Amino acid sequence: MKEEVKKWIERAKEDLKAAENSFKSKDYNWASFQAQQSAEKAFKALLIKQTGKFPKIHDLVKLSILVKAPKDIITDSGRLNPTYIETKYPDLNKSYSEKDLVEFIDTAKNILSWIEKNL
Repeated sequence: MKEEVKKWIERAKEDLKAAENSFKSKDYNWASFQAQQSAEKAFKALLIKQTGKFPKIHDLVKLSILVKAPKDIITDSGRLNPTYIETKYPDLNKSYSEKDLVEFIDTAKNILSWIEKNL
């Protein structure tokens, strides 16, 4: 595996662990952003493996399509996708619950697992 791919996938795993830690401390908005970042970085690792590059975008659905992910991974990406914007901008006033985070972290784990199998 190329060194650059390793770096991206390791960072994705770190972000997932950080999301779990933020969840434990009940910082649900930050945890949701970290879960999204985990998936985004994992997709970019796979794109580097497949093409040697990746677009500088944050849309998980577009990234999942670019890596030719199966429908369930594209669907998972759509669930997690809004957290990138909704947690960054306080004027959107979006708050996530414990229940939301259980889903988001499981979704990020599912995406990361599929990507690791395809690296």
